[in-house]
Amino acid sequence: MTAKEVSFFITLFHIFSRTVPRSFHPFFTSLGNHLVFFILRRYREAVKENLRIIGRGAYTEKDVSRLAKRCFQNYSLKLLDYMSMDRLNFRDRTRWVGKEMGEEHLEKALERGKGVICVTPHLGNWELGGYVLAQKGYPIHILTLKEESPFLSRYEKDLRQRVGIHTIVIDPKERPNFVILEIARQLKKNEIVAMVADRIYDGQGVEVDFFGQPTPFPSGPIYLALETGAEVIPVFVILKEKMKYWGIIEEPIPINREIDKEKAVRLGVQEMGKRFEKIISQYPDQWLTFFPFWRNPNEPSPFYSVRGRINQHQILIQREPEVVYDLLTDLNQFKRCVPVEELSIEGMDLGEFRLGVRYHFRLQFRIRPEWDTEVIFLERPRQIVYQFLNGIFGGGVEIWDLKKIESGTLVTHTLLYQIKRWVYKMGWFLLGGEKKHNELTETTLKRLKSLLEERPG
Repeated sequence: MTAKEVSFFITLFHIFSRTVPRSFHPFFTSLGNHLVFFILRRYREAVKENLRIIGRGAYTEKDVSRLAKRCFQNYSLKLLDYMSMDRLNFRDRTRWVGKEMGEEHLEKALERGKGVICVTPHLGNWELGGYVLAQKGYPIHILTLKEESPFLSRYEKDLRQRVGIHTIVIDPKERPNFVILEIARQLKKNEIVAMVADRIYDGQGVEVDFFGQPTPFPSGPIYLALETGAEVIPVFVILKEKMKYWGIIEEPIPINREIDKEKAVRLGVQEMGKRFEKIISQYPDQWLTFFPFWRNPNEPSPFYSVRGRINQHQILIQREPEVVYDLLTDLNQFKRCVPVEELSIEGMDLGEFRLGVRYHFRLQFRIRPEWDTEVIFLERPRQIVYQFLNGIFGGGVEIWDLKKIESGTLVTHTLLYQIKRWVYKMGWFLLGGEKKHNELTETTLKRLKSLLEERPG
């Protein structure tokens, strides 16, 4: 967004948060959420993509849509509370804060006299946690990125200052970055430095396992702890029932200062990712990440080279990717997974499965659509990509992605399509074609799982 757009929306939310009673916020954000969720397609699909990975095949497409909608609403509620938290009287904080847990971990860490680094993901209302600690008398500094909008920078700094929080602004592009020295000074004074630590911004980080995916995580908090002796403590502020927040302060992340520094950093960052994964799994609709977290936007992919609607389903199968791949590429075996009474598949080429192989599909639906597909990409045992040659999905692609994780294979089926003919559009959307497709895909994936897991190893 441009600076003017940022200023407009901040002003709009600020006025709303100051004039509309908080008890009405869920109602109004729910109303506005329907429109926002429909309009912001790119952000909506990004949130869904993240949720499918978080769910590891456990969420149906209906679950994904429901959680994505709630994520947008939770973000609106977080913004409204953030903009009015300076009006919250500390003695009356129970109107907002329902439970505070683990403060003894913070007190014990500060007794060491080396300072504390509080880390949190973009989850819930992390800013409120800083406010409550500041009101309790803890000296706290929030590390924040340099904003592109000067208006936003001033607004955030002034708001934090009013509630007793000092802001430290860091520009990841600055070299050398003397802000690190400022952070070290505050830790040396046995104060608290808090930061969100689930994204890297300058390309520096350590790759860890996060929801079964290799993920670069910021290593700065662990490096700082090793250099200064400070403790690293995960903190979370979660929105619960009746618009009440729970504040959670966990035990410090164990950091081994007796081993090689690089190894100590890797272990510390992995533990931080593990703690974040656990809490995000419990509250996936409060992880406010509106971009494809695990996808490299610069990586070419036939999936994202095609414009259109995205339909995606996942399931976890307790077998190796090679076994799943072999079944998907055997037409006779794959037919056992498909509800043939509703969808027929015929091979148009004889011989082994290879690039260029074509299949003909006929759906037993009200408009009885038919189409042909061709295999355009194969990477055993990771991915199979089909191109729709004609019919209702003409020009689109179908992708089977197989991802090896500890407990088996995460199978992701993706349909990317754009219905161009108005006759097909009428039939597909008005007669419930997408709902029918979702039912068929879910049934196929469940049968695939059952067939493979019942086979002897």
